[in-house]
Amino acid sequence: MYTWEGKKSKVMNDEYSFDYTITKKIFNETGLLLEVQTYETWGIYDRQPYLEFSKSQWIIKWKKWKNGKEIIIARNIATEEYFRKLSKRSKR
Repeated sequence: MYTWEGKKSKVMNDEYSFDYTITKKIFNETGLLLEVQTYETWGIYDRQPYLEFSKSQWIIKWKKWKNGKEIIIARNIATEEYFRKLSKRSKR
């Protein structure tokens, strides 16, 4: 399930861009919350944000639950930087 909030910014003359804060919640079949991703995309010219997590600019918070325990995957990091660090870890 996705929810988002947008902020309209004037670019030039009659052109506007939008900055979005997006939250994606993933539930299992019984309705138990498994994962929450909250992230931002900036400078979008569409009135609806891109919902693809990997194309966002900033990860506010990404958490999962495993056996009832909350696990923070990422917090307050540029999306590109997070995936670059993840890539370096997987090469080891």
